[in-house]
Amino acid sequence: MKHWFWILIAVPSMIHAQGRDSSMVLFDIKRDEIVISNNSNIPRSIASITKIMTAMVALDHDRNLDRRIMIKPGGKLPQGFHTRRDIMRAMLIRSDNRAADALAADFPGGERAFVRAMNLRARRLGMATAQFADASGLNAGNRATAGEVIEMIRASALYPFIVETSVQKQALFDINLRQRVRTIELENTNRPLLFEFDEIVISKTGFTNAAGWCVALMVSKNDHNFIVVVLGAKTKQERLDITKKIVYNQLKDIEVDYQIDMLPWYHRFSRN
Repeated sequence: MKHWFWILIAVPSMIHAQGRDSSMVLFDIKRDEIVISNNSNIPRSIASITKIMTAMVALDHDRNLDRRIMIKPGGKLPQGFHTRRDIMRAMLIRSDNRAADALAADFPGGERAFVRAMNLRARRLGMATAQFADASGLNAGNRATAGEVIEMIRASALYPFIVETSVQKQALFDINLRQRVRTIELENTNRPLLFEFDEIVISKTGFTNAAGWCVALMVSKNDHNFIVVVLGAKTKQERLDITKKIVYNQLKDIEVDYQIDMLPWYHRFSRN
């Protein structure tokens, strides 16, 4: 008997034990199917996972990352002009809200036009119920189901900059201030998982009071890609625990199934 039945039953009960209202999903890209899910069709705030859509829309608008644009005070980078590369790195690695705002303001027509483009992109991806209200994810009106976040993460894998940047554990920025160079180091908001798992291909966390603790990942196991989405965890530790159990336990069981599927048929019936 395959492991699929155990996976479908055991994981939702694990999630309910830790956070009754959380949503989660594990999606197998190669087989194009949901492996496990819990509340995956409930629209909810997605916090800074929004910034994956922001990055895609900004890159679709202009792939020139050396062009300098203005960032307002209050963010991780000093007020002033910075390259779009540095602004996008600050947004994806440290989830800088001012960086997201700067990219939206740079869009033709400004932030309102940028948000319209985000919603149009969502519709093209088949995210039927998703809504975006700002570029940073601070607005509780940024909503999607865990299942819809799958489509956003899968689309983002086609952008090499997002893939390369979102999993960097930290980034250094050399900033010229008053004729002196100052180095700023920003750590990834998902450092615990990035240090523990080498298989993470795309990573974005999120948190607001409305959204709870969220994370969206693409994970590679033996050249086989999966998407993990957790929305609405009650605490940062719960988000970490749920994600680790999925990556450690469920992907391991799935990997065993794939290996057995590749055996000649007469070997498949010999396992206990």
